[in-house]
Amino acid sequence: MVTWYKEKTLVFKLKDTVSTEDFCIWKGWSSRTESDDKFIQYFPSGVVKFPIKGITEAITGVDGKVYTLEQCSRMKNKDFLALFPLLNRQYKQIREILIGGLEYKYAFGVTANEAIKNLIAMNAGVVPTAYIKQTYFANEAPAKKYQIKILLPDEAKKWEADNLKPENTTVMTGQSKSDSSIKKEEMMIEGVSLVKSDISKFELGFIDQLKAMPTKLEKPSFLKAFIATAAKYGEVANYTKDNININERAEWLYNEKYVK
Repeated sequence: MVTWYKEKTLVFKLKDTVSTEDFCIWKGWSSRTESDDKFIQYFPSGVVKFPIKGITEAITGVDGKVYTLEQCSRMKNKDFLALFPLLNRQYKQIREILIGGLEYKYAFGVTANEAIKNLIAMNAGVVPTAYIKQTYFANEAPAKKYQIKILLPDEAKKWEADNLKPENTTVMTGQSKSDSSIKKEEMMIEGVSLVKSDISKFELGFIDQLKAMPTKLEKPSFLKAFIATAAKYGEVANYTKDNININERAEWLYNEKYVK
């Protein structure tokens, strides 16, 4: 299961030195509120869909010619804006990182990724063992919004204790919200074969992530976190549809699956 960490400020360790470029095209910042009708000129298929990404995608410039995303990614910025004045290019570097001991994928911006590359270079190309913090500054200029620095272990542990709580953390697991319950289905988790009975994939993921965190939640915090997370990922309707009281379900999960 691929898990993406989505918060802008985070403390992490690098899993390895590998990064993969992720390129896409979005609406330009000044035209982000415009209706889709304004952008249909760029879509050869006649269907507006953002972000534009993937090796098979192409867009039409104001010159009437069709360009691949590969061509768009290598253009000079002034040439891109001349051809696609309402659009904006976004370059990210995908890395595998460790947060609180758990593996995630994270999309770093260009400036943050360059800082990480410098840290790796200063460590003779070997994976740094130090904790790294990315801090987001909303009011800074674009090049300074994401700043990278090394943290001492005590500072990192304090950040983990303060921030690695479900109500403070946004992750995207990549699994469908409509997945049905697992009934005596065998799952592979960290190489161990387990059998989970009468627990949904959403619940399983929620419990497993909480158990992996450095501090255990008290019951009131667990109940609040479960209901908030269920609401965020659209799971509340599933409980209602199945005539399940979500508060009672949260208590059962706490007693039977979390503290045991």
